[in-house]
Amino acid sequence: MYLKILKSDGSGFLEIFGANDFQAEGEGSIRLWFGTDSAIDGEKRHKDISGYVISAVDEASYNYQGAYETIGDIGVSEETELLVVSSPKYPQISKAAHTLKNETDYIGDFVFVSDQASA
Repeated sequence: MYLKILKSDGSGFLEIFGANDFQAEGEGSIRLWFGTDSAIDGEKRHKDISGYVISAVDEASYNYQGAYETIGDIGVSEETELLVVSSPKYPQISKAAHTLKNETDYIGDFVFVSDQASA
């Protein structure tokens, strides 16, 4: 799932590709879950963050080109943090993020979790 989250302090956005589910845990608090097939290991699959979910979109609606353009555009935004978590369920997302990370002329920045690591 692709989530757009407004940070609770209003300082910008956190956008995430690869979340499995989320739940509002109270005023300005969200619990995220990442799937067992994701690149996040063990107990780190549950993440509590401060903010408000603005939108949630199923990643199945993205083909490679759409994911490449969306991740690329978000990555250059100065007011947005971007996290892309790899999952075999949506290989087009991982492929797009991997391509952008390897482009020497790409000026954007985002965190790409592509193996059993922590986010």
